[in-house]
Amino acid sequence: MNMNVVKGKCTVALFFTILMFAHSVLFAQKKEHIFKIVRNKNSNIFNFDVILRDDDTITIDAYWIMNTEHGQRKKMSLTEKKAYGYTIKHNIAGHYDLILTAVPSKIIKIVKTSNGIKAIIKINEKEAYLSTVYIFAKNDFIMPKVLYYTITGEDICTGAKVTEKINLIQQRK
Repeated sequence: MNMNVVKGKCTVALFFTILMFAHSVLFAQKKEHIFKIVRNKNSNIFNFDVILRDDDTITIDAYWIMNTEHGQRKKMSLTEKKAYGYTIKHNIAGHYDLILTAVPSKIIKIVKTSNGIKAIIKINEKEAYLSTVYIFAKNDFIMPKVLYYTITGEDICTGAKVTEKINLIQQRK
């Protein structure tokens, strides 16, 4: 192999290594898992992680852990975004509001606490740290039809486990 080609490849590799290091220093970020969605359909888990940057802005990293495929990580498809997607917006109170497509009636506040970044949601009218959303659906032609969902978390004041089941069939009538 030509030495000039080898030197060129090494120079490019060194350049990209320096660029990645500079990016991590200039745009430092912290990633934390905040909650997950599980379903009756299969054992795959949809995770929500938050990435906090030094300037206190956040982004959400939402992804599947495909337990039915040896635990591989996978992005959401466009069809899945319709069922499991979300919107996020910065709130005037200084936190972020996250609204799940699957749970549109519940606003999730993403806040920075002394114990890290937390997802706060009202469960049985009490504020709680969200840990899991369980979705029970049945197959209905093209898209699954959600019958109910259960949200589980930890009461902020007492630390007790709290759960609320929301039956969507009764709400649709």
